Amino acid sequence: MHCSLICVNPDQVGQVWPHVKGTIKRAIDRGHCDWAALQSNLFRGLVLLWVIWDGEKIKGAVLTQLVGDACEIIACAGEDFREWIHLIDKIEAYARDEGMTTMRLIGRRGWVRVLRDYTPTLVMLEKQL
Repeated sequence: MHCSLICVNPDQVGQVWPHVKGTIKRAIDRGHCDWAALQSNLFRGLVLLWVIWDGEKIKGAVLTQLVGDACEIIACAGEDFREWIHLIDKIEAYARDEGMTTMRLIGRRGWVRVLRDYTPTLVMLEKQL
């Protein structure tokens, strides 16, 4: 099934968040992020929520934030991610449109195997745009 990436309008996060919160929480628990601060920033519009939709259900979710000249992916989780991980190019396009010069993924080292065009820097992966 074909998947689409949708950036949730910050005004509508409250409607979508209950459907992806558990998935994102599991991803965050494996990392290093402050859960309370992340949720606060999400509801204040400082973090964007992106959902992967297959036409019937949400398959995954991604959280991003702009920091300096970088767009950071601070959480990415879901099911059958190999079917939709290519949609990261839409987030990269968003970052370029916002004037960012770098994509940064903060997560587990396993992402190195998935995002081969990103360069590992400690536990961060970056890609110049």
